Amino acid sequence: MDQEYDVIVVGGGIAGINAAAEAKSASPSCSVALIADEGTVYSRPALTHAISGNAKSVDEVAIFSRSTLESLGIKTLFSSKIASLDSKGRTVLLKGASQVRSLKYRNLVLATGSKPAFPRVSGLELEGVFSTKWIGDALRVSALASPGMRASVIGAGFIGLEMAQALFRRGLKVTLLEMQPRILPELLEPDLSAKVKEQLERFGVKVLTSSSLQNMHGRKRVQQLTVKGKRLRTDLVAFATGVKPNVELAAMGKVKLGRTGAIATDRMMRTSKESIYAAGDCAETLDLVSGKTVYRPLGTVAARSGLIAGSNAAGKHAEYSGYLRRQYDRIFGIEIVSMGLSMHQAKSLKINAEAIPMKPPRHSNPALSILRPANALFTAIVEKKTQRIIGWQAVGTPIRTSWYSRFIQTLIEAKKTLTSLQELELTVAR
Repeated sequence: MDQEYDVIVVGGGIAGINAAAEAKSASPSCSVALIADEGTVYSRPALTHAISGNAKSVDEVAIFSRSTLESLGIKTLFSSKIASLDSKGRTVLLKGASQVRSLKYRNLVLATGSKPAFPRVSGLELEGVFSTKWIGDALRVSALASPGMRASVIGAGFIGLEMAQALFRRGLKVTLLEMQPRILPELLEPDLSAKVKEQLERFGVKVLTSSSLQNMHGRKRVQQLTVKGKRLRTDLVAFATGVKPNVELAAMGKVKLGRTGAIATDRMMRTSKESIYAAGDCAETLDLVSGKTVYRPLGTVAARSGLIAGSNAAGKHAEYSGYLRRQYDRIFGIEIVSMGLSMHQAKSLKINAEAIPMKPPRHSNPALSILRPANALFTAIVEKKTQRIIGWQAVGTPIRTSWYSRFIQTLIEAKKTLTSLQELELTVAR
């Protein structure tokens, strides 16, 4: 006889965990099952933690154990995969380590995440070539890495920068390759990007922009890369070239995909199929600033969308008005903040915007000097017609830089204009 659950959540990432926990919290009497193909729940920062050599096993980076989830009343089905989904019959066929069984659901949450997006190059099968998506790969990178080795990181987004830093700290000679003319190309304006590049090079990281990887070479292990027709020696290659939504299960259930290729959802994270919700890296969401549909595979979006999906799957009514993108990190001693829309993103959403450099005040009182970040660059992105602040970027000294960013996040969410920055004593740096 088929086992039945009120809510089945597929996916053991932050979206899936939040969906399962919220479903149980919203309706304690409902039965909830969590299906995950991996055996451990971990966060994305665990990847760089492992590569840095601070973790030797999957257990050391686990954030939720099976026993913890079970104590919440959630049935855990780890190391399991769904072989098929029948959305009409509300049934999934589960393939575990030793058996195949059928599970019925009242509501289903797809939190199947994303998959690495590799460029079309030869040599991906060589030893020493890794993605930066799975904890297993991160641990294998850590086991292989040793001081003096040459490491090549492909892709200069936030993940690529984190990988470069982690490998550098292990004593490797790191080369960072980016096919675009600058690093963090979609998130920072040129002057801020140049400042980050300068900081990486100051520490000894070799940064090659406008440099597409053409091929990888080696008999069994990777030994060389071809970039701009030239061969570069390498002992290890880590790809940080983005992700694509994992929608195979959605396709099985004939769930509609959106224009981005991710699962189409509404403000309740409902899909085109009755009783099926989607959250996290597999699903589309609404951008708070533009009100338009976007694909944002970010941990913050996954966490919040998981809560919405789980609550609604349990019978409650929860909606959201859109998510504000906020990405930040500390790389080689400087803080990088990018929130709202960048110029690249505004253009892709057909918003006429401009980037306006900003500068903090000069205080004669030494006690207030902390409010003027040393060597920091600030840029506000504003909609030209209304002068509404739609984005903010900052690169500079940790803590001091983030002080302004916290306030400006509130201004963006409140749809304030450029003149509101005067309240923070920020002025246009033209």
